[in-house]
Amino acid sequence: MFPDHLLTLQEWDALPQQGYRWAELAEGVLEMAPGPSVGHQFALSRVRTQIGTAAHAAGYSVLPEVAVVTDSTVPAAVGQPDMCIVGTTRAASATGLLSAADVVVAVEITTVGTRRRDRMTKRSQEETARICRYGLIDMAGPCVAVEAVDPADGRYQFSDRVRGGFFALSDPFSGRVDVDALRPGGGPSFFADG
Repeated sequence: MFPDHLLTLQEWDALPQQGYRWAELAEGVLEMAPGPSVGHQFALSRVRTQIGTAAHAAGYSVLPEVAVVTDSTVPAAVGQPDMCIVGTTRAASATGLLSAADVVVAVEITTVGTRRRDRMTKRSQEETARICRYGLIDMAGPCVAVEAVDPADGRYQFSDRVRGGFFALSDPFSGRVDVDALRPGGGPSFFADG
């Protein structure tokens, strides 16, 4: 049952996981997102495998689908990026929700049902929350695109886009993502730094 009022952060946090697993809070309004498809989860798994070792060596953790408070005021906002890069010390000590300040990079994997929300709504929420970097892996188009976004003057600016081949990471750690391997039947699943 959906609430009949704008939720506070405390009310959202008290919701049971069952039935609300894919819920997010946008300006106090409970929003249900579609559960991830197999292709989405495949891409998420491949990205985590490809950058996990480099992230760990640099003191970061790659966390899938964690709740991040992007606005704690009323009406509150809580997003659930497909993947977050967080300092390992903070990730290990977290007992509840992460704050936007904890997240170094938020990544969304777009599919046919999430493209507009990932490209516009979630990007705007994470930009307003001042999450340093926003990555977008676009599975909805005819090919996979990876876009890294850096804040400039308080706004995100697209800094790089790759369609196929390798996407090089340089901040907050060095590594690379084999974009072609993000689709089932794609190439190898692991690449080291460089």
